[in-house]
Amino acid sequence: MNLRLTCAAAVLLLGAVAHADDAANKKQLARFDGVWKVDKLNVNGSDQPTRNTENLSIRFKDGTMFVDSTINGETKTVTKLGVKMDPSFDPGLFDLRPENDDKTIEGIYKFTGEQLQICVNPTGQSRPTEISAAEGANIVLILSPKK
Repeated sequence: MNLRLTCAAAVLLLGAVAHADDAANKKQLARFDGVWKVDKLNVNGSDQPTRNTENLSIRFKDGTMFVDSTINGETKTVTKLGVKMDPSFDPGLFDLRPENDDKTIEGIYKFTGEQLQICVNPTGQSRPTEISAAEGANIVLILSPKK
């Protein structure tokens, strides 16, 4: 009887902890929602010219990441990716899944003040361990909220 009570208490406690984690995760993930402008793009250690990024914005909504391009005042979605995030790590982890593709792109993210830093390895070989594109095939995006 004591074993059953102990097991039941453990299950309830784990459920309460998981629920608290879910609430914390949802709060953290809500920080992504909205439109972000690209302040900096670095590919394999090379900063890309602003002419390559000035028309781009990143939009997060309901677990989806949209890469949008605005030309002559008209905004069109260039890429749509499903997003799965885990903010319980530092830096946070996320997986991107392009629409109509089984490939998963692993990445990490970190909020620094109002900025959002993202690092991905589009080759799918391994998840980056730090926000850096100095070596390898990493791509780093530095984003700030679009006003």
